[in-house]
Amino acid sequence: MGTTVIEPGDGRAGTGALGWQEPGFWRLNGINTFWAASQGLWNAVYVLLAVSATVIAPAQKQLVVGRATAVGGVLAVLVPVVAGWLSDRTRSRWGRRTPWIAAGAAVNAAGLVLLARAPSVPTLIGAYLILQLGNNAAGAAFAGIVPDVIPEERRGRASGLLNAASIVGTVICLGIGLVVLSRLGSTARGAAVAYLAFALMVMGTAALSLGLLREPASTVPAPPPEVATGPGWRRTRGAGLDRAWRTTLGDRDFRWVVTTRFFQTLGIWSILPFVTFYFQDVVRSSNYGAASDLWQLAVLAGGLVPALVFGYLSDRLRRRKLFVYLSSGLQGLVVAVLLFGLISDLTVIYVLGLLFGVGYGAYSAVDWALATDVIPDREHAAARDMGIFHVAYTLPQVFAPALLAPVLYDLNRSGGVAGLALGPHAGYRAVFATATVWFVLATVMVSRIRKVR
Repeated sequence: MGTTVIEPGDGRAGTGALGWQEPGFWRLNGINTFWAASQGLWNAVYVLLAVSATVIAPAQKQLVVGRATAVGGVLAVLVPVVAGWLSDRTRSRWGRRTPWIAAGAAVNAAGLVLLARAPSVPTLIGAYLILQLGNNAAGAAFAGIVPDVIPEERRGRASGLLNAASIVGTVICLGIGLVVLSRLGSTARGAAVAYLAFALMVMGTAALSLGLLREPASTVPAPPPEVATGPGWRRTRGAGLDRAWRTTLGDRDFRWVVTTRFFQTLGIWSILPFVTFYFQDVVRSSNYGAASDLWQLAVLAGGLVPALVFGYLSDRLRRRKLFVYLSSGLQGLVVAVLLFGLISDLTVIYVLGLLFGVGYGAYSAVDWALATDVIPDREHAAARDMGIFHVAYTLPQVFAPALLAPVLYDLNRSGGVAGLALGPHAGYRAVFATATVWFVLATVMVSRIRKVR
């Protein structure tokens, strides 16, 4: 990447005399290390959460996961928007984003430490909520960095690098989980050691990323030009977050980008939280936590190269939606195979994981580029708008388990619904069926975007 200085007074930066400087390739990757750790830990955390739930309440393990994520859904919706909105308005000698990232990382790590020590269901859920609070606050502020400093013609590559960082972080976290659980078993001790390792990783990468970010001191961001003077400006300030939702989601294309991301992520997270239970109940794996980590590593192995290559191609071809169509088609195909087959052969399962990963990588390559191409208020509210976009990533991660965990629990026990016998493990068939629907809806939503090809 080249070097672009955003001059003082440019509303995109909202900074003081120093201004922002677009980071080069290696520095940008260094900055992304915190994103890699903070977003990459979720796949592994859901494996550990399933292990913790099985240890604490084995008869109701699915319901425990569902309850935790249901309560966490409130924070997943509110925190990114509030933290992003406040980040846009933060004045400090450390800039707008840095204080929120640093504080969020500390709370994130505290939640992981508490998860490692949780002796009961209420404390497990409470620790999970602290993790959600810190992770979403830091993530919302970090989401403002790309629209702050990356020019439009390089956002596809920046999006690919950011999501590749998330994939690499997920691989590392799953690898740590795999090693720990393989040595200590799917036990309370195994889960605790992995939680603590992730807490150290979050704090270490936060220090590295913020050191490389070198964010300039912030001044008061200029008011939006359409309401810069007169009583309209006061009304706008008073409207606060209500205006943020109405203004941002009132933009047609941005609304379709957000809903596309919501359904894509919902399809993925209708599968991932229950993979651990699938290996325990269907595959009958003795170390189900380690087997789940290995499957998700196969998914990420399939997704890493497409995330990088397709991001570059989307810039060259000036096309984003093509890669979303490819993603939804591949992921929907894999889920359909699992739906009708309930595969228990490990080789076939891991091959399907690789294929699912290619689809995941195809969407990851253009995910952020789609949003930053149509963001409604890049100059004055980048973190606020990207915070709302971030909700479409975090909410499905908690909404899917909360909605589907009771379905999985009830149908697996009864073997059918409304007197209709669906056979053994009926809950998994129902869960996989919903994932297929979400991928189809993501394809429909992205087709409605007008400003992006």
